[in-house]
Amino acid sequence: MHSSKSSVQNALERVLAQASGLLASGRAGEALRALAPLRDSKDARVHELTAHAEHTLGRHAEAVAAMTKAVALNPANAAMRTRLAYVMQRAGRYEEALEELERARGLSPKHLEAQRLSASVLNDLGRHDEARARLDEIDAKFPSSRLSPEQRLALSLTFANTAPSATDPQDAIDRVRAALDTAGDLPPEPRSAGWWNIASLSEKLGRHTEAFEAYAKMNALRKTTWDPDAHSAQVDRLIDTWTNNAPSARAPGDGSGVVFILGMMRSGTSLTEQMLAQLDHVTPGGETNILSRAVTSVEPADGRLRPLPIDPQRYTTSAINRLSQNVRQGYARLQPDPGADARVTDKQPYNFYYLPLIARLLPGAKVIHCVRSPMDTCLSCFTQNFAGAHPYTTDLAWLGRYYRDYQRLMHAWTTLSEPEILDLKYEDVVREPEENLRRVVEFLGLSWDEKMLRFHESERAVATSSRQQVRQPLYTTSVNRAERFGEALAPLREALGDLAP
Repeated sequence: MHSSKSSVQNALERVLAQASGLLASGRAGEALRALAPLRDSKDARVHELTAHAEHTLGRHAEAVAAMTKAVALNPANAAMRTRLAYVMQRAGRYEEALEELERARGLSPKHLEAQRLSASVLNDLGRHDEARARLDEIDAKFPSSRLSPEQRLALSLTFANTAPSATDPQDAIDRVRAALDTAGDLPPEPRSAGWWNIASLSEKLGRHTEAFEAYAKMNALRKTTWDPDAHSAQVDRLIDTWTNNAPSARAPGDGSGVVFILGMMRSGTSLTEQMLAQLDHVTPGGETNILSRAVTSVEPADGRLRPLPIDPQRYTTSAINRLSQNVRQGYARLQPDPGADARVTDKQPYNFYYLPLIARLLPGAKVIHCVRSPMDTCLSCFTQNFAGAHPYTTDLAWLGRYYRDYQRLMHAWTTLSEPEILDLKYEDVVREPEENLRRVVEFLGLSWDEKMLRFHESERAVATSSRQQVRQPLYTTSVNRAERFGEALAPLREALGDLAP
């Protein structure tokens, strides 16, 4: 009996070591597959690693579910509760994260990360004065000389997020720079976050040359391999499949209850969903991976490129019906109101790859295509320290190439008879919101509500990089933002070609 138990434990340790190694090498999907047979394990480490992998893949709800299992198996572990709070924060579940952090602090009053993370969550909630007060408490309890370089940098980043409302921006910049000076051996992720804070605060101060230099340093730390030629070739095949060789299979039923909000990242998708979320019959689904998972179940994985619906022979009637059922179930789980006027939104920007497939899986589904100035869109992508893997955003020339491929796709899809697409221009929305929102409401067959114009008063959490923007009234300061960076954006203008002004 003892030998049998030892054998099982040894097998568990081997899987945990394998999954840890895969995660360390950036292969989160493979780590999940290795851990899948252990989903019912009573070892909290299994679920903690699963949560790490899900978070790495940007699947925040799944990360919270896995980390919740880990905490249930080890409820007195303050570090695990803090990690649960972190994935809750990334999922936009801020109030729950604060509650979990209070439990962690109760278990371990000197747990520095639990205290720092509580200040970070308060920042996300816009409660900057409270966050600053929490950070001042930490400074009093934990002198800088007793902190590790990692702790100093993490605290400086949280401190910077209280600026300018509760902290002088220059003081925040100085603190982050000082922390970066001792952070040379730390992984790229926290260091890139430091340069992002310096860049964004410098931009707020109107120092655009200094800001661009810091954004460039951020992206140098984030940069990985990406092949724009391979991506363009993949887009060529995708367009050919659905304009010249499209499969005829189509699932039965009505998919009008699902609304897709898509476009390039940073084109206004979060803002649009937040406005629609104020309507009584609209359930905001956020950035789901429902469609991409459906495609991945059919198309072979390629480590270099995103799986796309390229092979028409794979989309038989039986395959379309199976995918449609899975997709409908996924959206049904997000939709508490099954009434005739009910709508659920999916604001995953990358769904623009799948529009012809959407028409087959969910006939009648409608699409809101968010459009923004190519220069401003690409600049906004370049200046974001995204949590997930978006390799093309780290290089201005790559961004220009990617934007051109995206535009080619959307042009091809608009020549098709379905799905029905409404273009919504960011610049028009911020300048004339009611006129443009009424167009959206009419397009969806819903009734107008003035609450849409007061979207910033909503308590709904947003988990994307736009979470601060959707808590503010509409502003036009991001329009023509690229003009302020001048010749620094020359590589982007060249790559965009005739799309750049």
